[in-house]
Amino acid sequence: MREMLALLLEGEGYLTTTAEDGKKALELGERGAIRPDLVVADYNLPKGLNGLQVVAGLRETLGHQIPAVILTGDISTSALREIAQGPPAPEQAGEGEGVDKPDPALPR
Repeated sequence: MREMLALLLEGEGYLTTTAEDGKKALELGERGAIRPDLVVADYNLPKGLNGLQVVAGLRETLGHQIPAVILTGDISTSALREIAQGPPAPEQAGEGEGVDKPDPALPR
């Protein structure tokens, strides 16, 4: 799936970088190897982190609110609720809370 999304986005002219798991993505951010304009992540990632935790970590590391799309095949109520709430704010990263909602006053 990761490679297919990369091919699709690259075919539309976007520059992409992929990581095999959340820890690798955070390492890329910490090294300064990436500066994403958008993060597309699966909710259920291998090696202990979920997509929301990766987005929160990248936002904290890179110092700005990176837009994100979280994909999942998990239809459990708890997973869908957590995804709807959004990534935790940096000060709450260990608590699983925090919401990034669009400002209705801003043009779309």
